[in-house]
Amino acid sequence: MCASKSRRKPSIHEMVSLGEPSIYDFFLSLFNRGTIKIWRREDINGAVALFADNFTLFILLIGLLPIIWSVQFIPAWYFSALTGIYVAPMDVVGIINILGNQIPVIVPQGYYLPPDLQIFYPHKPWGLISTLLGAGALQVLIGNSAYSYYAYKRTMETGKTYTALPFSISLPGLFLFLGAIIGLSQSVLGFDLYTAISIAILANIISSIVEIIIALGLIEHLRKHIPTAGVLGTIAGIGFAWLILNYLGYIAGGPVNAVYGALNGWPYLSPSIGFVVLFILLAGIISRLRIFKKIPTVLLAIIVGSVLVVINVLWLGSINFGDFFFYFKEMWAQIWGGLGPQFSIALTLGQDITNYIYPQTISFMFPSFRPELLGHGLQALPMIIAVVVPFQIYDSLESYANNESGNLEMARKFGIEDPESLKLWCDQYGYSPKTTMLIDGCSSLLGTPFGGWTPTVNSVGSASFVRMGAGIGYSLLHGIIIAATVWCGILFLLPMFIPACVTVPVLLVIGGLIVVQSFKEVYEENRKKDSPDYIIWGDLFAVMLAMVPHLFAVLTLIILNNFKNAFTGALMSASITPYQLLNNIFFVTVSIAGIPLKVPFAQYLGLYGYGLNETFSYSSATFGWYGIVFLGLGATTVGLIWGSIVSDLNHRRLRRAFIFAAASCLLSLMGLIHAYSMPTSIEEVILQSPWALMYLAVAIYILILWWRALSLTEKQKFES
Repeated sequence: MCASKSRRKPSIHEMVSLGEPSIYDFFLSLFNRGTIKIWRREDINGAVALFADNFTLFILLIGLLPIIWSVQFIPAWYFSALTGIYVAPMDVVGIINILGNQIPVIVPQGYYLPPDLQIFYPHKPWGLISTLLGAGALQVLIGNSAYSYYAYKRTMETGKTYTALPFSISLPGLFLFLGAIIGLSQSVLGFDLYTAISIAILANIISSIVEIIIALGLIEHLRKHIPTAGVLGTIAGIGFAWLILNYLGYIAGGPVNAVYGALNGWPYLSPSIGFVVLFILLAGIISRLRIFKKIPTVLLAIIVGSVLVVINVLWLGSINFGDFFFYFKEMWAQIWGGLGPQFSIALTLGQDITNYIYPQTISFMFPSFRPELLGHGLQALPMIIAVVVPFQIYDSLESYANNESGNLEMARKFGIEDPESLKLWCDQYGYSPKTTMLIDGCSSLLGTPFGGWTPTVNSVGSASFVRMGAGIGYSLLHGIIIAATVWCGILFLLPMFIPACVTVPVLLVIGGLIVVQSFKEVYEENRKKDSPDYIIWGDLFAVMLAMVPHLFAVLTLIILNNFKNAFTGALMSASITPYQLLNNIFFVTVSIAGIPLKVPFAQYLGLYGYGLNETFSYSSATFGWYGIVFLGLGATTVGLIWGSIVSDLNHRRLRRAFIFAAASCLLSLMGLIHAYSMPTSIEEVILQSPWALMYLAVAIYILILWWRALSLTEKQKFES
């Protein structure tokens, strides 16, 4: 009887190259004729899960944009660029600015359209919305394709099958650009919608350039000096924020984006559907229990959820003794109608087709070159830079943290356990944050000539996709699915059968896996080093503290709207809508000397105090409103800083902890953290001084600890 052999742990030096990676071989591998296998069954899990993430963002957009961008006047220059008509096809009614006054005019048929004429044309800008969504799908396809190729390249170099990173539109960027760029451009600067979009595209270009600069000149240096607890702690904060928002907003609390249809909350339906989907996901992904082993868990959960949605709607139709398909038809006509092939579908369903007769309505949403959207509103450049630079630092650090989270989980997947070997593997064979961020920035830039106005990012959940067993192809497959559903107009049909209550539970699982991984990795790192208990507890506390800024960010959204509606008597179901958020969180209307003025929200709280508005006075007194708002701004950056300082103090790395605190003092003063934008006046610099003084006090305290530690060391050396 032979003795059983002990299982040997793999070494990072056992990576074996499979050959020289090339785009041609990658293309052949897509059809199973190349060097490695791109497609596996587990990739369907990852692709559907990532699609649920991006699909939820697109649902949010198609619910918000028609509400926000209902306009009555369309610029003549845009109308001409859109249709090729430069003379009035009939007597055109509009307005023109004369010495700053809007004067109603009529341009007779056959006369040239003045470029500064605003044509009266009651419409929702469906053509513009189609363009922006099509460009967003193009950005997603480019980024996911590049990520899959990067995974293929690493697989060829090491002989190990890598999991591609996830790529998506940046959710914080989407809201920031809608509110602080497009919203302020229209409401404060007075630009029309199309110029505001042009400003947002310019902001995206600047944002992408800033990320490329950070990637080329800074990120690899920072990577060497940020502790694991800081990196994973801020990622855990994002995951925890997902858990809270998705649970409260989509599962238990009703719709977040306030798109109401026949069911006063459609397409969200009952929370019970979401919980069925959630527990199928938990059983299959977490516990590895499956009924059908050949059907990927995420796909099965989505199918079950969709079937329950259809059953629910048919049942509601039957109890109302009406048309079984009444709810489908009403939702289609009232909410998602007017885009892509909806004209023919509305005709088929017996709806009033006149609602769908607008320029570019009857078309696919395939991206097209849109030069007329570029180059306007350059006078807003200072505002753009002030808003974009803090955001992009935040987004770049999020991309970096997601990259490192995926690297650590992949190293565990390949059997690398020792803390020193883990770090060495991530540095030598893991995904480079520099390359990842270059892909992010370039993908955003490539979409801008087509109307791409939203930043893109290495999406949260990279470690979760490793845990799902996804490989190289899932990211590319997701990009193809998104592009196909958007460009062919199918996107606007899917919410009828796959509403948010079906897709969001996937995000709940991804968020939960992120939080669990963060605590587990930090614990394992210290346990392998035989650290004493107080060190382990200290680093776990660092992870927890790094999560707190994200909790503040979520509480800001909830408290702001719920307190507002508690005083105004508005329905709670409408209390946490992004539409209200965009109109309230970035600026508020205040009356000064009887004149209504729109003031940026940060300045309002800081300059004018709490006395002007009882809602903010009450919430400030009760919940510490001021701190909740500003401690949550730049949450990723702030969380990374807090977690890193505590971890470095814990491990007696006092010099680096001091540098973090001192640098944070400067970042606060520059408005890069704890602010909506960089300061543009001395008053705004003064507003930032309390946060700078906070970090200065921490830095001084650490400096004293450092000095005492050095003195004690010198004394011990002398005595020895």
